[in-house]
This record gives sequence, structure tokens and C-alpha cells, in this order.
Amino acid sequence: MTTPTLRDRVLGAIPNYTDTHTTLDRISGWLDELREVTPVSRLDLERTMTEEVKSAALRGEQRLTGFARRQSENLTAIEDKNADVRLFVIVRDDLRAELTSITEHGLRHAFTRLQSELDDVLGEVRETAAALEGVTGAEDAMRSGLTEQWLALDSLIARYDEIREVHWHLVESGHRSLLNVANPEAWLESGQTVDHIETEPIWLYRRRNALRLEQIAGADTLVSDHVAWIKSAPRPAERVHGEAPVSIWPETVTKQQHLVSLAVSGNTWLPNAETIVAVYSSATQATAPFDDLGSATGAAKARQRHADLIAAAR
Repeated sequence: MTTPTLRDRVLGAIPNYTDTHTTLDRISGWLDELREVTPVSRLDLERTMTEEVKSAALRGEQRLTGFARRQSENLTAIEDKNADVRLFVIVRDDLRAELTSITEHGLRHAFTRLQSELDDVLGEVRETAAALEGVTGAEDAMRSGLTEQWLALDSLIARYDEIREVHWHLVESGHRSLLNVANPEAWLESGQTVDHIETEPIWLYRRRNALRLEQIAGADTLVSDHVAWIKSAPRPAERVHGEAPVSIWPETVTKQQHLVSLAVSGNTWLPNAETIVAVYSSATQATAPFDDLGSATGAAKARQRHADLIAAAR
């Protein structure tokens, strides 16, 4: 029996998902079997019967009969197959639509299950983190007698990777109408940690390039605070030219170090597509270039909205 994957388990938390998916798989299998059945074409059958007649005549056998019956049976077999295929395609397509609807309406159950999986992994990381404090690599762990703990952290990295793969799948499959904005880039930049606008190199780069004037005339407290926040952005440690991230893992630290920092900080989250779209949009507006009071006010309000969105989603 095949062991269910994390995706299977998470989606299986959605009511009626597993039964519908199982039925769809069975129907799809039957359809594949049907398509492998290849009745003889009318032309091929006539060619075969012609050769049989010639061969019988050459050998001096009695006149052959039953050609009409064979043609009728073959035509029926062709029509039966085509009718079966048409019906199974209809059933399969109906089930696909039903499964999509079930998934879209039950995503909260899947997110709840995935959050539980994430909590388990990060909890195990925290248990291992204390023992591995100061350990920089596998060789260092071996010298310190901590090989078992290091390997445990390695396995947790794989589990975290899988959790994020399933997370993106939920975002992608549940909200197809938002895909043009809830894209992998937005997910990578905003979907991993709640403090992304303070730590992700792409946002730090945008912040450092947002302020066009040192002073904004007539600025109130909201704008002054925003200007100070823009100025406080440290230089990004990677992707200094503002390229979008290509992975959930940073480029300047090991995966082990990054996973430990995530577990200890408690800043991970699993936003859905609507949240990612809203947060990505507000973060983009908050870090947009501004050079006058009007544009600075808009950016400051976007940053405030960004914080409110995160607070509401946690």
C-alpha cells in the first residue's frame, strides 16, 4: 500500500476530498484502459477478409461466408468503445470540476492541517537548536559528538521544504483567479515570514531606493515615521540589485541556520492566496519611491495597512 504524501494528508483534511479523488483516479484509470482497446478499422477488416477469400480459393476450399456478420460485430465494437470513452470523459470532467470546487471551499481545513505539520517541524527544530548552538557544519557536529542531532536537523529541512511545496500548491490550486498576482514571486517574497518587509533582501533593497528627497515638506508624524523607517533599512546581504528570490532558502546562510532562526523567532506563517495578494500589494506600495508629501503619505498608509493585514492573518 502506498504511503500517503504530505500533500495527500493535507488535502485529505478537506471533507469529501479523498473519496472524490479516489473515484476520479479510478475513472481516469478505466478511461486509460478503454483507450488502449483498439478495434480493427473497417478498412483493415475488409483487407483481412479479402486475403482470406483469396487464400481459400487458392487452396480449393469451400466458399467463405459470414462477412456481413463480422463487419457488423466489428462496427459495434468500434461504436461501443467510442460511446464508452465519451461517457467516461464526461464523468471524469465532472469529477475534476467537483474536486476543484471541494478544494476551493475546504481550503481552511487543509491550511489548518498544514499549520499543524509546520508547528510539529518547528517544535522539533527548537528542541535540537539548543544542542547545536555554535555548530557550523556536519564535520563540526561530528567532532562535537552531535552527529545524530545534526542529521535530525537535516531531515527536518526536508520536511520543511515539503511543507512549503504543499503551501504553494494550496495557494495555486485554490485561487486560480488570483494567479496573475498570487504568483510564485509574491509567495517567495511575502509568504514565508510575517517580518518579510523587515528582513527579505528584496524589500530591503526597495526600501533603500524609495526615498528621493531627504526632507518632505509639511510631513506629519505618520510620514515622518515612515521616512525614518525607510532610512533605517540595512543594506541587503544578498541580491543587491533587487532581483526576486528564487528559493525559500537564503543565499548567505546554511539551510540549518535559517531553519533554526525561523523556529526560534516564531515569525513563520502560512498565508492563503488572498492574504498574499493583499500583503504583497501593500508592501509594494509601502516601499514605492516617493519624493513629495502626497506620495509619502500614500506609502506610509500602505505600510500601516500592511501591518494590519499581518496582524489580522496571524
